[in-house]
Amino acid sequence: MRKIIIITTILLFGQVCFGQTNETIVDTIKWTESLLNLPDTIIGNEIASFSIKGSSIIKADNFNKSDLVEIPLKGCTDSSAYFEKGNFYASEIIVGIYSENKFSKHRIEKVKFIHVKYGLTLPDSAISGLYDPIFCLNNSENKKELLSNCKVFRSSDKKRVYIYMLNGNGTSRYEVTWIIQDSKYYGRIVDYAN
Repeated sequence: MRKIIIITTILLFGQVCFGQTNETIVDTIKWTESLLNLPDTIIGNEIASFSIKGSSIIKADNFNKSDLVEIPLKGCTDSSAYFEKGNFYASEIIVGIYSENKFSKHRIEKVKFIHVKYGLTLPDSAISGLYDPIFCLNNSENKKELLSNCKVFRSSDKKRVYIYMLNGNGTSRYEVTWIIQDSKYYGRIVDYAN
């Protein structure tokens, strides 16, 4: 019995002292995921028209501003945002972004995209390393207009959809844009927002 207690104590001590800490997006942002490294200039121009990193690029005259259609925000809470565009008869585009609080760290759990009859949930690689999401800036019932750090845009040719979030706080603010092209997940862009 004493051996079991000693072994358990050693294992717990090792886990506390040498266990991995939660990763933050600041640790995981890679140059390959930056807008500056995006090889597709059409997608780059479109993202540059609404992102913080893109606005600094536009000022440097490296990109041309693109026309995009914003998909309306229909609802948001502290852990989700919901966007929808359609008419009385059917929804054309539906986007849902959801988070979870796991191991005392708030992170993106899933992103769902539905376009007419096609639907997809973004893969784990699309949401990995994305912590401290901020959805609603005012979710009280007194406010008439919903404000959010999340936005969804569609290209004028209707081939691409961009799901955008500004997350984190202080010096750890970052922006992520998921790209859907022809109703398929294309990739993500992650950049510092400061």
